[in-house]
Amino acid sequence: MHITTRVTICLAVVVITSSVTLAAGLDAKTAAAQYDSGLAELEKQSKGVSTPCARAILVAVKDSGVRKTFIKKVLEGHIFEGVSCLNNPRIPGVQEVLFDFACKPGTICLIPPAFLAVVDTRQNKVVKIVDPYIPHLSSKLRKADIDVDLSVDGERRGDEFCVWGTISVKIKVWGRTVFSASGDTPTLCVSTDRPHVSSEFSLGGVTVKAEGKLEGVSKACLKVSGKAAGFEFDSGWRCKDLN
Repeated sequence: MHITTRVTICLAVVVITSSVTLAAGLDAKTAAAQYDSGLAELEKQSKGVSTPCARAILVAVKDSGVRKTFIKKVLEGHIFEGVSCLNNPRIPGVQEVLFDFACKPGTICLIPPAFLAVVDTRQNKVVKIVDPYIPHLSSKLRKADIDVDLSVDGERRGDEFCVWGTISVKIKVWGRTVFSASGDTPTLCVSTDRPHVSSEFSLGGVTVKAEGKLEGVSKACLKVSGKAAGFEFDSGWRCKDLN
């Protein structure tokens, strides 16, 4: 379920709605002129407003891609219903601005004509436009790019095969790094009597799990898995022959 933030957003709704209104015979040139007029009024009325959402909306409506998409929706006959910011605190430095549209009157559309502008608030630019935006598929849209690197070393200690390693994890969403950490794993020793062991340790402030296993006669393997910034990661098994 999405939580929307609507503080000061009604200002944008009023201005843009009054400026870009579906009318008989509305052409692209007229729609563009009305959009630009609404944008100028929005900038004027927004002076002194400093909420993150209000700033993100201004960045979004100034974007040429957002302008083009918005006008296209209006010319197709869809009804603009408002703009809001989705609350997604897992992604620092990002605001997701939702432009909500209703279906063209007299038609049924199973896929809503709304679209989403993803704003990088540190660079003040739109980094992605999601069109159409389908709420129940939002987790798929925010699929993270997860980079996990695990280097393994080890040695034989009597009847035990001991492994340890260095792990680094970087998770990005919408191109923004939401988690980045590296560190040493605990040393895990396995044997024929104990072919699998595990231990928890801290990585970048989160608790993750290291596992060791004996593979074959003398090969010891290590993997690290966990969850950070709401996303799961797994290094997969990395093995070293300690014969």
